[in-house]
Order: sequence, then structure tokens, then C-alpha cells
Amino acid sequence: MRKGGKADKLSDRIANTLSKEPGQSVSELAGKVGINRVYLAGYLQALEDKGLLKSRKVGSARTYSLAEGMR
Repeated sequence: MRKGGKADKLSDRIANTLSKEPGQSVSELAGKVGINRVYLAGYLQALEDKGLLKSRKVGSARTYSLAEGMR
């Protein structure tokens, strides 16, 4: 994604994780990037709003993958 501040490093960790294992839930992703699930859910929504991620509802969970242009 972008380089610069702490938030950008988080974006990079998310992108690296999802490029290796797409379709992860917020809980799975939170454990892998080492951040609070509630905070991460909002952060992922912001990335999706920017078109960097896409999500899919699976039962009660939401799974995330990189958007086509980010792969």
C-alpha cells in the first residue's frame, strides 16, 4: 500500500498477510497482524472504502481480500 507512518505499516502488514492468505476474517487477521479486532474492523472498512480491499459476508463473519488492483 503506502509507506510512511504507523498506519501505513499496518496497511503493509495487512496487504502482505492477505496476499498470502486471502479471505480471512477480522478475527483471523487481527491475530496475524497483532492488533485489536475492534480497531482492525474499522481500519479494514476504511481500506475497503478506499477500494484497496474487498469483503464478503460469510454467515455472521466478514472475510477480506485484496482488491483486484492491489494484488
